[in-house]
Amino acid sequence: MKTFLILIATCFIGATSPSNEIANEELQNCDSELTVEKNRTFKSADKDGVSFSLHLQNKSLKAQTYVISAKNISESCANNKNYADPNVQLEPYIVLPYDKAPNNTDDSSAEIEIQPGQSIDFHVKIKVPNNTPVYRWGCIEVEASSTDCSSRTPKAILSVYIPNPSEG
Repeated sequence: MKTFLILIATCFIGATSPSNEIANEELQNCDSELTVEKNRTFKSADKDGVSFSLHLQNKSLKAQTYVISAKNISESCANNKNYADPNVQLEPYIVLPYDKAPNNTDDSSAEIEIQPGQSIDFHVKIKVPNNTPVYRWGCIEVEASSTDCSSRTPKAILSVYIPNPSEG
């Protein structure tokens, strides 16, 4: 009997310990997928900037609230491995569909709820600040963090080339 009680206590402690957070998320089925339309992760900006279309799918079994954010990163995302110049700083904005976020504010982050098995299409608009150096790259990381599944955050890297606007 004593061995049986020790076994039950051990199982209870193991099931409630913080180290099982990922295992609990596995049970919740936290799968999500973030993709860039047509895998076009490289684009050149013009005077109005550039826009990328992305697709976020909730593959889990329950509704998920996602915080979608876009930020500059310092790691090179140039399509040339010999490129050594530092990245330029760009201004990314998340634009959700109006019917999903009527109070859209063109911000670098947005929150949205997606039902199980459903998805949304949204845009990341990237503006090039005045006096940004030309012939350079800027790199934006977009991530969709679920408020319920912190260990699984799908990400996408967007690469923006800044050409010389006077060369058309």
